[in-house]
Amino acid sequence: MNKLISLLLLGSVIAVIGCGPEAPEPDPVTEGWQADGVISPGEYSRLNIFDNGNYELHHHVADGYIYVGIKANTAGWVAVGFISGISLTQVDFNIGVVTGSRATVYDHFAAEHPGEHEDDRFLGGTADILEYGGSETDGVTVIEFKRLLKTGDTVTDTEISVGNRIVMWAYGALDDIIYHAAKGFEQIRIG
Repeated sequence: MNKLISLLLLGSVIAVIGCGPEAPEPDPVTEGWQADGVISPGEYSRLNIFDNGNYELHHHVADGYIYVGIKANTAGWVAVGFISGISLTQVDFNIGVVTGSRATVYDHFAAEHPGEHEDDRFLGGTADILEYGGSETDGVTVIEFKRLLKTGDTVTDTEISVGNRIVMWAYGALDDIIYHAAKGFEQIRIG
């Protein structure tokens, strides 16, 4: 029954967001990636904008890694979740927050419902964010992180493959990772 509900939910999401227009060719990456909390021109090859411009998802794939930059109009936390296959109930979340001058990125997993996620390590998985950084200035939070496309964590991580993928984006108004100020599901092109 849960699989049927998941398939119906996925069908609904795809029907709502559609397959989208053909993804444009990626921009060339001309700058080296740095987890410094600054999204620089030429640092990422792809950009997706959600929530009327309030949330930007930048990313670049190279040498078995995905490099991600999130910029949102919030002084709270930001997140991106990579949906596992066809099930909207299994989401591999990366959640970033900046407190003072310190950035932290959490590796979470939702096994049954996207709103009920926990730290990968509490679920028997591993924390697989390799590098991260962030900044918060004038109500804008930027988080950058690096992880393997295939982490080897078969318990709580989703293998990220090049191609079309549904992601869940979200951000909160506060640093406490409790409530979403905004969230959504979108199909993007990885790589």
